[in-house]
Amino acid sequence: MPHTIVRLLMLFGIVVLAGLTSAGAAPPQQSDPPPPIPPPFRLAEDLPILDQAALICTQRFADPAVDLIQSNSPWRELIARRTISDDMVRSTPRAVAMSEDADGTPSSGDDQDGFGQTIAIDSAAELLYGSLYYQVAAESARADETLRVAIYRGNSTSDANRVGLFSVNTAAAASGWQRFDWELADQTAVAALRSSGSATIMIELRSQSADQSNQAVWVDDLAANVCVSALSITGRITHLAAPDADLTSARLILTREDDSGMTPVAETFPSADGGYRFGGLRALPAGSRYRVWFVNNATEPVLPDDRIGFWAGPTLAATATSGEQQLEDFDIGDIQLNLPRSYLRTVAPVSLTWSARQAPTDRYQVCLYDPYRLTNDGAPAQFCSPQIDPSRAALRFELTPQLLAAAAELGFSYGRTYHWYVAALQLNASGAVSEYGYSFAERALTIVPTPAMPAPSAVDLPAEPNLPPAATTPAEWTFLIYAAADNALGDSNRTPGKSRPELQISALGQLAAQHPQVRIVSFLDRYGDTGGQICYLSSPNGPDCREQPEPNSADPATLRDLSRRH
Repeated sequence: MPHTIVRLLMLFGIVVLAGLTSAGAAPPQQSDPPPPIPPPFRLAEDLPILDQAALICTQRFADPAVDLIQSNSPWRELIARRTISDDMVRSTPRAVAMSEDADGTPSSGDDQDGFGQTIAIDSAAELLYGSLYYQVAAESARADETLRVAIYRGNSTSDANRVGLFSVNTAAAASGWQRFDWELADQTAVAALRSSGSATIMIELRSQSADQSNQAVWVDDLAANVCVSALSITGRITHLAAPDADLTSARLILTREDDSGMTPVAETFPSADGGYRFGGLRALPAGSRYRVWFVNNATEPVLPDDRIGFWAGPTLAATATSGEQQLEDFDIGDIQLNLPRSYLRTVAPVSLTWSARQAPTDRYQVCLYDPYRLTNDGAPAQFCSPQIDPSRAALRFELTPQLLAAAAELGFSYGRTYHWYVAALQLNASGAVSEYGYSFAERALTIVPTPAMPAPSAVDLPAEPNLPPAATTPAEWTFLIYAAADNALGDSNRTPGKSRPELQISALGQLAAQHPQVRIVSFLDRYGDTGGQICYLSSPNGPDCREQPEPNSADPATLRDLSRRH
């Protein structure tokens, strides 16, 4: 039978518990730490494709649309006077108004009015640009009257601190609202702002006091953008077992990690040769890092079973702030599970074996888990082997009666079906896990206290249904759940995880425990040639699930035979 596809519950949500040794019949030794937990990526997760721009620009003005009333406005009156007005606006409800009114600033000569804000300047800033809209009262402006944008270092508006000045002749303005754009790109000026960490931007009206036309100007919808160089991450994935494969369907996800957890940022797909790029990234604060993930849930109708289930790839620390950063290559080839074949019923000891990926620095752990028995934190109960270095030991893990009896965290029971998978790990110089992934496939295994059939036939599927003792327990009522999911319902590409039949069935265990007089039995035909499953949810020790040969759930005879047996 083919390998079963790794369940999302196991691939992306397992909390790994303790591990046990693989040393023959000797007492179990303390294992290495279990494989790390991957983030809960969803099949249909909608992540952005990042803009590849070289600069990232952020608007810094508060209240850019002039929505706040004068007493609450962040628009400071830098030269008297300015008014927050609602008599002429571009965007409701307000605008900033200035007028030639000989208000005494200065006390003689041309009239000046000015307002603005102080904004933060990043240490990596390379450019400032902005815009505003203005409207001049009809026939109120003379040819030598101007609207200016002045940029000052820090919080002072003295001429000595001014690093940029931009102006527009208001007399030349057409009727209605006009746009005024400005840009400060001079690197000496920008460097001065970087050194101070802030800039004051003042919008100033200069009018001739001798003119009696009483020039009036309204300003609205202002913006000031600070731009920093973007960070980009590039790298390459390989598939050494299939060096000529087209890798364009390989889904790559970028996450941001810090002490508070992990956040998906964006996704991309590589070129045919595996090259990828995440551009337009912001620099990270200290203590954070970016990580590139491969997730085997891409766009193909059938997921490639020669690619690993997922791979937690290389990381980039927060010390990188801009420019292109090249990460080391990583391989997405799968771990091949060898023996025993899936759905085997056998006695202990039994050896779990697998073949290494074409990645010579990998170490491995094999994990046995119960998909229908959860721990207090809602994860499947399991144990894992110590890390195995293929250059020093065979890729083999021995399940002995002594080891199984000591696996308290698993709650092992003979005759119960368990699943096993293999994790590949890469270690850094200090011995901690730096990159890791889980095999795409898992296999089902049932260990019985005595041989279920003669040894020569031990690897064959049972001729009769693999039913637990609860099948013969009398009950007042039997409630049968028949899930024919060898279709879109069971396809992980087309059905969200929480709607998948196996998750729906697993939620019924608590219901069954509350109604012991009712025997609840579930039958599941999974997607693909992956076998079936019968669960007795009302078993005294919790759900008891047994793997079955591949059924034909579309055949009425299958339902007929199932109902007759129960």
